[in-house]
Amino acid sequence: MIQRIQTIFLAVVFAVACLMLFLPFQSVDINGTTYPLCLLPGCSKEVMSPTVYVPMILNFIVMLLALVTIFQYKNRRFQIKLSNVLGILNVVLVGILFALHYVADYTLAPVSYKVASFLPLLSFAMAFMAAYYIKKDEALVRSADRIR
Repeated sequence: MIQRIQTIFLAVVFAVACLMLFLPFQSVDINGTTYPLCLLPGCSKEVMSPTVYVPMILNFIVMLLALVTIFQYKNRRFQIKLSNVLGILNVVLVGILFALHYVADYTLAPVSYKVASFLPLLSFAMAFMAAYYIKKDEALVRSADRIR
């Protein structure tokens, strides 16, 4: 059912992934000028690197997977697996966002990380909370089936 608490957690995962597209996750200081970096191309064309496309694609995968997971409410076991995959993908996304500085063209420029760099950690927690509550629902249904 759509109105379960885990649906709210998964909707938060989707909303955080949407926010990640528009919020800058890094600021690069090059020659005294600060350039923000976000996942959408065109945020800061001066320092845009092709390496930004990897976390952008991963973020789109997280968005799509969150929506798919919400609508898999009839198949709870599969929904648990998808929620766990969502959590893992968010941790990978955080790792890529922090490693991005070391593979970009501006590696010698000072970088400051913004709040959006840590948003996937919130998404990670929400995905695993959703998995926990889906497991609780599955146990409740199994115990009710046993009584009949």
